[in-house]
Amino acid sequence: MKLKVFLSVLLIIMFTGCQVTVQETVIVPKSSDALLSKIEIFNGEKLLDINFSSTKYKYMYVLQEEEGNSEVSLKYEKTNPFSKVYLNKEKLELKKDSSNYFDITVISEDSKVTNVYKVNIFYYDLKTSSMLKDFSVNEQNIEGFAPDYYNYKINLTGESFIPNFFSVSEDATIACVDSDGNQYFSNNSYNWGNKTSLTLTVTVTLNGKKSVYSFELNKIQTDIISDIFHNFSDMSAQFAADGYTTVIAGDSLSVGFGFLGSRLTDAWDSYSGILSWSHMVRDAIHRNDAGFVYADELLDKGKIKKGDSIKFTRWWSDGRTNPTSSYYMPFNNRNVYFYNISTTDEISFKINNTNATTDKAVFYFARNPGDTACSFKVKLNGTDVNVKVSDQTCRSLEVDTVDLTGNKAFPGDDSYLARTYKKNFYSGRELVVVEISDLKEGENKVTLNSFANTKSKATCGFFLLGCGTKYSPVYLNGRSGATSDFYIDTDVGYGAFNQRLCVPKGSERIAPDCLIWIIGANDSVNGGGTGNNGKDDKGKSKGTVAVEQYKKNLDTVLATLRKKNPKMQIILLSSPVWGTKASNDDPNYETRRNLLLQYAEAMKSVADDYGAMFLNNIHLLDTLPVNEASDTEAAVYWRADEIHFSRFGHTVLAKNLLSKLMPLGIYPKDMIDAEKIYCEGTVYQEKK
Repeated sequence: MKLKVFLSVLLIIMFTGCQVTVQETVIVPKSSDALLSKIEIFNGEKLLDINFSSTKYKYMYVLQEEEGNSEVSLKYEKTNPFSKVYLNKEKLELKKDSSNYFDITVISEDSKVTNVYKVNIFYYDLKTSSMLKDFSVNEQNIEGFAPDYYNYKINLTGESFIPNFFSVSEDATIACVDSDGNQYFSNNSYNWGNKTSLTLTVTVTLNGKKSVYSFELNKIQTDIISDIFHNFSDMSAQFAADGYTTVIAGDSLSVGFGFLGSRLTDAWDSYSGILSWSHMVRDAIHRNDAGFVYADELLDKGKIKKGDSIKFTRWWSDGRTNPTSSYYMPFNNRNVYFYNISTTDEISFKINNTNATTDKAVFYFARNPGDTACSFKVKLNGTDVNVKVSDQTCRSLEVDTVDLTGNKAFPGDDSYLARTYKKNFYSGRELVVVEISDLKEGENKVTLNSFANTKSKATCGFFLLGCGTKYSPVYLNGRSGATSDFYIDTDVGYGAFNQRLCVPKGSERIAPDCLIWIIGANDSVNGGGTGNNGKDDKGKSKGTVAVEQYKKNLDTVLATLRKKNPKMQIILLSSPVWGTKASNDDPNYETRRNLLLQYAEAMKSVADDYGAMFLNNIHLLDTLPVNEASDTEAAVYWRADEIHFSRFGHTVLAKNLLSKLMPLGIYPKDMIDAEKIYCEGTVYQEKK
């Protein structure tokens, strides 16, 4: 019976056909959506109207003290349920006459796109606040404006502009003038005339109290700007945050190669005060600190107490004067030299705790050159304390004694960089950062004592650069000759990827908060370009890298970094154009330029894939003369040789990059200049 049934079924299949249903498996790609659909801010039960839009990332709400309480809370909704959201805080206890920020970081499901929403609740006392409530130009509000930030740079188009400004208090008076003393009035129209740039100074006065704002207005062509800068966003607040880590890496263009004629292999081979664009960006990040004070300003205010002479370099002048020694120290070589210190001396500083988020004092020293050496202990308000010490050896230690002896890595530091390069770090003059935590509110007394001379035939002394309230580590890890191949071996412990693009965290290497990476010059036209080849940091393979492989390498590196740190910000910089001497007459210049544009477009494409920022150095420098600069010529040529930046070129890149990354930064913008250094010595004697 069973056989008959089987044969019957078989016959039916043979005559009717067999229809098989195949269920198709659909793979849904992960989303790149990194947006919020709603942000709500509550002051008690009151909903504050911030006019939210998914693609608007910065908001400010001005809250009067008498109209609400001092606490606000936040709620949000995501447009994609699979994206990740990180909050700095869900509630804020508002500080008066101050910006109070919610930071909401949204990371897409595929970890390629990151957006940061920033909501500033400015909380003020109407009776005492002498601040601007808003400033706009041509009916456009300044993105990121905050009443307690005072310096802004604004790009404008058109032949005229209309400024509009008003104060927090209606009783305050406002005066607006340019550098020539000409007055400007709110809601009036003004022509540029022959100018393409001017600075408006706005002074708000109430009951004898003043707030002074600077607005640098620049007339630009939108097509040129869009060709140079792509997808940039303001990172002023991130670079002002304590502990925010940045790596600046790449090929020789990130090193400072060519500066003062130097032929440097690694960024750490140069003087720590060399004013290459990468070093100037580092200094700007450190000085982007409302509480930063230079060492000689401490002297001027009479806050340093010591009986012996103190020598310091204070005034800047032409960087060509005594160039070698003038580039010893960071911060444009501005420093104070304490010397002939005895073991019984004490040096005290009075520090005001002004940073509400850190409660720390951060002292910037330079590791001593060979003829000066010392160690010391630290007291805070009369009590011995341990401190945290960091420097370019990529190691951070808690110690009870600070040792500033030159050419010395940390005791017990067995990192690859320390073992390989510990004799070369900045020729013994690298930046050394000493962090003192747990300051009390208000004034604190920091005392250095128990001095010891740590080197024979040396003067017991040290070099102090300044003191701030936060430390945002910057690692200068560039390597001359590197191609993108150099960085791709992500699984090699001592390879360039881990040692140069990541930062130390104990015995591990993690992705930084921010990467600034210039790479591509050697990939495109340098047959001697260095690859990594999976061996070690020295590099084994050489040769150019095809555009397709270059693009693949960038993708490999960024994908691995984003996997390590999905919130990492990325800034990619293309190579400028190679050339030969007298390249204004080089018949192959355009051919080479077109080739490099292919690499730049590949980099821009990868930047788009990862929501990264991109700066096209080819277009940035197109309008500048390309003949090589020399010390006897005016600073108009951007190149020092066939490819590397002159001091003028370093200045051009640093100024433009920082104008986009930190438009609201409070670092000294006039000192982003490779020609401006402090190089006059004097002797300061404490007045009795």
